[in-house]
Amino acid sequence: MRATVDRAGLDPQGRLPKVQVRRVRKGDLSRVKDVLEQTFGDFLERQLGTRPRQAFSGAQYVHHRWLMEPWGCFVAEEDNAKIVGTALAVAWGSVGLLGPVAVLTNYQRRRNSSTRTRPRCRA
Repeated sequence: MRATVDRAGLDPQGRLPKVQVRRVRKGDLSRVKDVLEQTFGDFLERQLGTRPRQAFSGAQYVHHRWLMEPWGCFVAEEDNAKIVGTALAVAWGSVGLLGPVAVLTNYQRRRNSSTRTRPRCRA
């Protein structure tokens, strides 16, 4: 099932909606899966010309990552209501891995991710 997405736009006062990053909660897992499916499906459709039936490994992958390392699972939430992006991370000793990272297509290229990620990725 494909997640329903509104067009990203301005609020009634003409401002961009506020996007905040927070940790994933158990109730978010199905929406995180939907964001991953839609984002990777859109990407593959642009690259291959056809949309795959299942673009990502689905709910089991997201649920497993959340169970194993809940402190490494994040969502970007618009106006405290709508999940528009997600990032899953894992740490193995002194090595950390960030990914997959997915932002709904309508919310990409708005400088939200780059301004939040750059300061944290410097070693």
